[in-house]
Amino acid sequence: MKEKNIYITIVVEVMKILVFIIGFIIQFSSLNSKENEQYDNISTLQKVYIVVADTSYNYTELNKLMRKISSKFNLKIDTLGRTYDSDKDLICLPEDDEDEIYAGDYFPRRYSSDYISLEYLDYYKEANLRLEAKTIALVVMISSDKLTSESMLRKIKQYSKNAFIFEGKVDFGCMH
Repeated sequence: MKEKNIYITIVVEVMKILVFIIGFIIQFSSLNSKENEQYDNISTLQKVYIVVADTSYNYTELNKLMRKISSKFNLKIDTLGRTYDSDKDLICLPEDDEDEIYAGDYFPRRYSSDYISLEYLDYYKEANLRLEAKTIALVVMISSDKLTSESMLRKIKQYSKNAFIFEGKVDFGCMH
């Protein structure tokens, strides 16, 4: 009988410990999910206006146009350190780039600047654009100011009849 009482006491104590552990896990999970929920509600997506001089699947063709537009409108080119890798058929950072995550891969232009660059248009894709993967765009401007973007479009249209502007969303948060 004494052994049975000891056994019951041990089982009761183990149950108390398990209840404490399970309660702790539930409380910790609840806090963690609240932290994630708060983080998820902090949007890093920003509405921008993107001015595109032209699009193509041919990198070389758009690169030539980019250099002409750069010269004509005195706009600086910023490749973000990327080049065209014909083996991969990809605009990408070099394989030995210091950015270990994006080395050998495409990294998009995301911020407003005074530079022009070649970008994959599907990164900025909105539902109303019908695009195929790897459509390259000569991006002349990314701006949150609609009037400035429209003014740039008018200038570029004088030189490139295919120029257009669209409203997109760009993630200004950390890409890593």
